[in-house]
Amino acid sequence: MEPTSRFIREQNIKRYERLLATEANEKQRRVIERLLADERAALSCEDECLDSPT
Repeated sequence: MEPTSRFIREQNIKRYERLLATEANEKQRRVIERLLADERAALSCEDECLDSPT
């Protein structure tokens, strides 16, 4: 994974976590939770791709 890509994903995760800490609207919380899950999954997937032999 490119360092820039990893940095952006990590920053997105931090941003979504901050938003969840302050968002009261349940509909918005669900959207943010989904975005957070997607970013975490993408980061994990990219890490696993690096660990697997090519």
